Amino acid sequence: MPLQLREVRDGDADFLARLYVSTREDLTCLPLDADQLAGLIDLQRRAQEADHDRRFPDAESRILLVDGSAVGRVRVHRAAEGMRLVDLALLPDRRGCGWGTAVLRDLQAEAAGRGAELRLSVRRENAGARRLYARLGFVELNDDPMYVEMVWRPGQTGARENATS
Repeated sequence: MPLQLREVRDGDADFLARLYVSTREDLTCLPLDADQLAGLIDLQRRAQEADHDRRFPDAESRILLVDGSAVGRVRVHRAAEGMRLVDLALLPDRRGCGWGTAVLRDLQAEAAGRGAELRLSVRRENAGARRLYARLGFVELNDDPMYVEMVWRPGQTGARENATS
């Protein structure tokens, strides 16, 4: 069964919390007791959601389904000046299966059809995601110590850009 997308529902809160935890290896290794760690991760998750809601209030959020089971989430902001991948996350056992690539290729096709660029930010230490984005033609735009801003433009070859546009 191919990858399917559906709107986020109220009943997805537990899945989304579990998905967020799976993306924060940097926090789960901290020397905290279980309650402290859960509190910190929940605080970070809520802060991220609030930041995304503030910066991208019209972003579309979808649950990724494979064989009817939730495996991830994608959040995309579409604007006149271009598109932004706000968030793409997959459960650890579903990474490397091609689902992220499929979502990204669909977004690239949409951006190309609109004649728009597709931007994203990725944590610098997320080497796997950065390799995936580079393989799909995204180029790095900045040298920020925490996040790498990347862009894909229709017809782009994938060469590194030095501009901080």
